[in-house]
Amino acid sequence: MRRRQRRHWNWTAGFGLLIAITSCGTGTGVPHRPSSTPSLGPRSTLLWSSPANIDSNGLSSVSCPTSSFCMAVDDSGNALSYDGTTWSSPSDIDGSSSLSSVSCPTSSFCMAVDDSGNALKYFAKWSPPVNIDSSNGFSSVPCSTSRFCMAVDDSGNALSYDGTTWSSPSDIDSSNSFSSVSCVGSTFCIAADGAGNVLRYDGTWSAPVDIEPGNNLSVNSESCPSTTFCIAVDANGYVVSYNGVTEIDSKPRTGVSQGFLTSASCPSTTFCVAVDSSGNALSYDETTWSAPSDIDSSNSLGSVSCPSTSFCMAVDSRGAAISTKDQP
Repeated sequence: MRRRQRRHWNWTAGFGLLIAITSCGTGTGVPHRPSSTPSLGPRSTLLWSSPANIDSNGLSSVSCPTSSFCMAVDDSGNALSYDGTTWSSPSDIDGSSSLSSVSCPTSSFCMAVDDSGNALKYFAKWSPPVNIDSSNGFSSVPCSTSRFCMAVDDSGNALSYDGTTWSSPSDIDSSNSFSSVSCVGSTFCIAADGAGNVLRYDGTWSAPVDIEPGNNLSVNSESCPSTTFCIAVDANGYVVSYNGVTEIDSKPRTGVSQGFLTSASCPSTTFCVAVDSSGNALSYDETTWSAPSDIDSSNSLGSVSCPSTSFCMAVDSRGAAISTKDQP
């Protein structure tokens, strides 16, 4: 695969680089493990429930717009909803396709995508699958509102939803596989691929910027609660933040987990939660990341969603859900 020349950007030039991963691996794809983890921060008091098995299949994604509504999807085409107390039984909404991502900006609207190029819309009930990307599978679909969603696929394409229809797939990343995308409103998104590139959307997509020269490091998840704050987590257990002021955040790339970080959620600029492939959760309080805490008996946590600083929901690869409420 041809590697792009590394470029530096600044905000005034029109592309504020939201996430920057400084190379620290060997370039062989073998993760570099942090030598130590940060000391416990003030938010180490997060209390997680015991894992509750809600599905016999692996759960791939969860989205919670409030503490009284969540939607989760699994790798066998099922969706489950949470009402603040209990989870519904799995409901087959997509046949045999694997649902890869779900996003619910409100409790009355969700969008889900699968590995067969289908999108499914939820308005009180799920619509049938609609194929919007015939030759590719999707990895991520954030929706800022019921009138704006962005989906990225495993061949470098992006598609947007305007509340009625999806655009045609647009090749924005030369057939690299996207791992994730995060959007604020309808005019700001940041997408990352499995080859260490990031792209910014402000109505149009920027060219990919290689932020991992010599490495094929996947940025697995980003979360942007505002256009001036984002965090990104990667396959080596590192996190990077951006403050929207300088080209690259002055804080160094920080190793926070011994595991493969899979997902992050930031409901505000002062609170984030990340989960990893070893069953750990970590929280951020604006200045400090807590030490990893095993909340799932070393099972792989694939997705976390935090609508507020007082509620988060995480799901794992064996069909369990774990929730938390912040403790004073």
